[in-house]
Amino acid sequence: MKWRYFAGGFVAVLVVLSCTVSQVYGELKIYPALTLSETYNDNIFNAPDNRVSEYVTRLMPSVAATYDAARLEAALGYTLDYRYYLRGEADNETVHFLEARVLATLYRQSVFLEVENELSRVSLDPARDFRDESLFLNQSDRNAFSISPFIEIEPTPRTRLRSGYRYVNINYSGAAGVDRDNHIIFVEGSRELNERTTATLAAQHLEEDSARIDYSKSEVRAGLRRALSETLYIAGSIGYAWIDFDNDVQQRDLFWDASVSKDFIHVFAFAGIGRRYTEDPEGTIFREEYYRFSLSRDWERTRVAATATYAEYFETQTDDLDTRRRGGSLSLHHELTPRWTLLSALGADWFDDAIERTETRRLIYSIAFAYMLRENMTATFTYSHVDSHSPELLRDRYRTNRVMLELHTVF
Repeated sequence: MKWRYFAGGFVAVLVVLSCTVSQVYGELKIYPALTLSETYNDNIFNAPDNRVSEYVTRLMPSVAATYDAARLEAALGYTLDYRYYLRGEADNETVHFLEARVLATLYRQSVFLEVENELSRVSLDPARDFRDESLFLNQSDRNAFSISPFIEIEPTPRTRLRSGYRYVNINYSGAAGVDRDNHIIFVEGSRELNERTTATLAAQHLEEDSARIDYSKSEVRAGLRRALSETLYIAGSIGYAWIDFDNDVQQRDLFWDASVSKDFIHVFAFAGIGRRYTEDPEGTIFREEYYRFSLSRDWERTRVAATATYAEYFETQTDDLDTRRRGGSLSLHHELTPRWTLLSALGADWFDDAIERTETRRLIYSIAFAYMLRENMTATFTYSHVDSHSPELLRDRYRTNRVMLELHTVF
């Protein structure tokens, strides 16, 4: 698979930078870990009828590492997730998760090279995250590799300018995703107007080559962040985008985001709205318009959090509404004793499919008890339930129960 070559290429770039950049001797920290779990799933294919049960054994060795030197910074997080299906109802699989970043200073704290690689399993639907419901249904493995040489200068103590080029390669395993290459030229600037206020200005041009349709996008944006007090922050940005597809379709539109956050010592509140462009694994560009709110409360041994979300997804080329999503969640984290911890979560979402004119309601509930066997070793028992219902779509009418026992240790 292509992603293996790019992941290997990332390691090669890291080795070359480590050998060629002077003064790289620094501090290396490595944190290995191991997770072993056994799960019983009574409906592994989320089927409305003819439910199939399965036992899934997962072995997940992982490593986190950081390297910090005078002219080289590196961070790595990698997990190998081997999944064994006892009854053979699904194929055994090995899934890789990787997050890696290298930042090298090439010349006098002004010329840099940044290399990043992210390998993960993603949902095929940008509005509905199927990873909350299944290990493999409606998902694909994605590898995103980027390399960016750039120049960063500080003309004044409060002004920072950055300009450069970024190459991004995104590819998928299997036939579900559309591979693509992005070539990006960008200019960014920030200015501290005073101790409480920072202004930003940016512009970029993107050229995308993909197996589905090529397009170019130019955008400019300006932003402002201000601390109204030590615990109250507001932020916002506004921009304009020019999108030109190879089939002569054009899109010109504003995008923006605005947020406010307040820390009440034991209570934290956040509210945000915005419009942005996202691209799903199959190469479709959506304009997402969203409203989000979150509230959390901390006590000595307990944390409670609530979220609410409303979002609409428009297909960019036609400007037609594709999906409308409404949802919310509640979560609880409570330390029963110094060794026992209770975790519980409830999520509810409603998906309105404007194309098929249908609605799907999804409820996800989970409860877990974690016990600290010793320092850096925890055993967790988890039960989760998924309830999906649609009056029109048979494929969205199912219930799934999962019971899992997990052992996690950090060496």
